[in-house]
Amino acid sequence: RVPREAEDCQASSFIPPDNQTWWVACLIHDTSNKGYFIAYVWIRQTLVTFLPIIAVVCLNLLTLRGFMRHRKIRRDILNRQVRGQPSVMSNNREEKNLMGLLIAV
Repeated sequence: RVPREAEDCQASSFIPPDNQTWWVACLIHDTSNKGYFIAYVWIRQTLVTFLPIIAVVCLNLLTLRGFMRHRKIRRDILNRQVRGQPSVMSNNREEKNLMGLLIAV
C-alpha cells in the first residue's frame, strides 16, 4: 500500500475490502525532502553504524596498548630474574599467541 496525502483521506478509519487487517497511512506533511529530515537521517545512520565501529576500534587499541605495556614490564622483570629457562620461553610464546588473537579481533 502506498501512503496517501492528507487531502486524499476522507475518514479516520477504513474498512478493509477483503476482511483482512491492513493499514493506511495518511501523511499530513511530506518530510522526506526537507533539509532537517535529511540531516536527521544522516546523523541517525552515523550514530547507529559508525559510532559502534569507532568505539570497538578505540577500545581494542587501548587493550593492545595496555597489553604491550604489561608484556614489556613482565619481560623486563623476567630478564632480570632468570634467563633461558623453559617456562620463560613458553610464557613468551603464549604472549605472542595472545597478541595475535587481540590483533585479529
